[in-house]
Amino acid sequence: MKFLKSDIWAKVLFLLLLVVSIINHVLISYTQKEPYMDEEFHIPQTQEYCNGHFSKWDNKITTLPGLYMIPTVVSILLGSHFQCTTVTLRSINLFITMCMFWVFYYLLGAKRPETTKKWRAFMSYTFTMFPLNYFFTFLYYTDQLSTVLVLIMLYFVYKKSFKLSALAGLYAVFTRQTNIIWVLWTTIIISWDLLQVDLPKWIKLIISKPKSTGKNSQSNVHGRSRQNSSKKMSFVENNILFWSECIVKIAPRVMPYAIIMLSFVGFLIINQGIVVGDRTAHQASLNFPQMFYFSFFVGFMLSPLMILFGLHDTFIKIRKHSILFVSMVILGLIIVNLNTIVHPYLLADNRHYTFYIWKRFYEWYPIVRYFLVPCYVIIWFWIWTSVKFHPVLFLGFLFCLAASIVPQKLLEYRYFIIPYYILRMEMKYMDWKHLIPEAIFHILINIFTIYQFIVNPFVLEGQTVISRFMW
Repeated sequence: MKFLKSDIWAKVLFLLLLVVSIINHVLISYTQKEPYMDEEFHIPQTQEYCNGHFSKWDNKITTLPGLYMIPTVVSILLGSHFQCTTVTLRSINLFITMCMFWVFYYLLGAKRPETTKKWRAFMSYTFTMFPLNYFFTFLYYTDQLSTVLVLIMLYFVYKKSFKLSALAGLYAVFTRQTNIIWVLWTTIIISWDLLQVDLPKWIKLIISKPKSTGKNSQSNVHGRSRQNSSKKMSFVENNILFWSECIVKIAPRVMPYAIIMLSFVGFLIINQGIVVGDRTAHQASLNFPQMFYFSFFVGFMLSPLMILFGLHDTFIKIRKHSILFVSMVILGLIIVNLNTIVHPYLLADNRHYTFYIWKRFYEWYPIVRYFLVPCYVIIWFWIWTSVKFHPVLFLGFLFCLAASIVPQKLLEYRYFIIPYYILRMEMKYMDWKHLIPEAIFHILINIFTIYQFIVNPFVLEGQTVISRFMW
């Protein structure tokens, strides 16, 4: 009875989420009965697996078959009671999103044990309703499973269950190869958590490093030289001993993740790249403006927080670091001028919102690309002032973010979901006055995007198939 009372807010919000999501699921599946966009590859491939045809593979699919294994196992267990139809496969993603609510709930509890259950429930609801994540609840895409597995991996890290965390990370990579970056991020978190305890000892060693003096007399110079040499040797030995102890302490915890990463290197060698199947549309490149697109995306999705609560502190930090700000703007202008890459899909597919953003702003008014650079940098400064990361972890996150999105030639907002969640969970804006505007804004975006998908279909020129707007 005590459990029921203590979790009542979580249960109420979960029930609300479930009811609204089932209604949306029914509406979308009723209006779009046939597989849509990437579903045209994922659903037939899953149906082949459900029918036991594991040797058949659609070469246009570029990810590993982690998503397909879940309905395949369910089909084997339930037999004729489960059919791998479009609706049932989409229902699996709906189920995964409902699970995601509880993963967030317990992850936030493990990460921030001082918080109330009511706060964690509302935060979980807000996170689950994040527009990019929520929209793909109703289509059979890899994003839901990929995201929830990374979140489970992080949850078990905070619970100190590293083998279970690594197991979730392994399946996350089996669902989407680029999740290997977030396995690396998990390794960085674990290593830093142990290192920061012992770093004061190492700093003390550095401070106490012996320094030779120039005031030695001729008579004792050889004696002092031998003494300094002995002290220096002791200093080196102490450093070696310190870092050896750190490695011994860290190694058992990161070993499962290291095995995954080394195995992935083997996969890259054997597969001759990260993409399986057709690689023509997924060729790696150095697309540094992706870091700007990510910042603009975060700034837009969290604009209520940035505008209402964050700009004052941001401009104070910019004044304190004016040289850095100007340098980043100049570097950004150079990157935009020399490294703006436009994927053919971005300009050819008007079913995505990115098509209209690029066509109506970036392409019609090329000067806008340069005017936006100071905005990108301001948002990055806002992110810097907002996160509670230790500077070492923040640099580690930036490295993982760059490794995840910079090689992507295509501007695709779905690539931003996992780093967005990691960043958002580290921000200081966690009070009710922050969460309520954020939740309202995200709900309004969801209403708009789902409404557009259902109510405003259109037909592409030269085709008869109905198309719909989506992220």
